[in-house]
Amino acid sequence: MHPDEEDCSPRFPFGVDDAPAGYLLKMASHAIRRDIEHQLRPHGLTPKQHHALTILTLNPGITHTDLEKPLHIEKASVTSLINGMEKRGWLVRKQHPEDARIKQIFLTEEGMQMHKVSVQAVRQAQVRLNQAFSPEENEILRILLRKVVNAYS
Repeated sequence: MHPDEEDCSPRFPFGVDDAPAGYLLKMASHAIRRDIEHQLRPHGLTPKQHHALTILTLNPGITHTDLEKPLHIEKASVTSLINGMEKRGWLVRKQHPEDARIKQIFLTEEGMQMHKVSVQAVRQAQVRLNQAFSPEENEILRILLRKVVNAYS
């Protein structure tokens, strides 16, 4: 920083070196999410849309209800997300062949193309993270993060 510039960074009662692990996880998560959002934004995508496109690519015909858990959002939010993606032409809803009350969700050709675009954008965001660690450190980090996830599951 230039000596004449004012330091506007937030002040905490601790530095990054002595911050609690939970706080560091939160900081890292926010930084990664911002980078992913930055990579997706030029394509008119959000991280939640990327996640939904990925789930729909892997699970053609999935229902609204089946999307709630992996997307970590409530039913009304799933409906809003799916409605928006349908308006953009990325997916279609079809009646279940055995139960007309159930609507299955399928990606359109345009939706499949948007998924490919979103995957490339997210990969760009992941490059920075991968460059920060050696392959061994990356594996250790993955092991530790899985332990954190499992501790709260």
